[in-house]
Amino acid sequence: MRSIFRFGFTRAAPLFFAAALLAGCIKVDQELSLNADGTGTFHVRYGMKQETISQIDAMSRAGAKENAAATTQSPFQFDEKKVRKDFETYARDGVTLDSFAAAETNDWKFIDLRMKFASLAGLMKTDFLSDRKLTLLREENGNYILEQRPDSPHVPESNADNPAVQDMMKELMKGFHAGIAVRVPGDVLESNGTASGRVVSWTFDLEQDPQALKKAQQLNMRVVFKGDGLNLPGAARPPAPQPK
Repeated sequence: MRSIFRFGFTRAAPLFFAAALLAGCIKVDQELSLNADGTGTFHVRYGMKQETISQIDAMSRAGAKENAAATTQSPFQFDEKKVRKDFETYARDGVTLDSFAAAETNDWKFIDLRMKFASLAGLMKTDFLSDRKLTLLREENGNYILEQRPDSPHVPESNADNPAVQDMMKELMKGFHAGIAVRVPGDVLESNGTASGRVVSWTFDLEQDPQALKKAQQLNMRVVFKGDGLNLPGAARPPAPQPK
């Protein structure tokens, strides 16, 4: 899974979207908690309709029969053994699986993952954030800036000018919901999300905003927090001023 979502948005292939359009949508929530020593936890909960999962599997098998080299797959992983296998690889970068839980509610299947990381640099090497640039900068005044942005600010818009396609997307993807939250070890001074204490969150809901999916893909997360008493490892220094 490649990102917030392999569990997420940007790796989602046309096959996945075709199935999602047929049978519903996705729901994803994630929270990144950064501790004062640079370690932290990353919590991801994602879900899809059972019918969608079955359709994707069937379409993947059909595609593989036609093309032995085909590797298209769902951006979500629901197999616990495969998830745990991924974490065997992540362990070398200091990322370990803390808990795994699966649940089925009505027609939906949900997976709840909680992991611990030794450093942001290690977390960035996993598939969870591999297509997003996560940076931590320490300003001259001692405060910190945490930013997360996509590798590319441009989102492909196939048939974007086709009103019929737009109407279909709006109707069939209306269940799409994504929530992102970041918990920092210092008081929040500034952000482009909704701050509550030391937690900043962003919510994308297609029922409330027809541009929600696009905005989620293009999210440029920014949080500025106090650095009093903090010495976070791995924080970059601001670039030196250019000589006049």
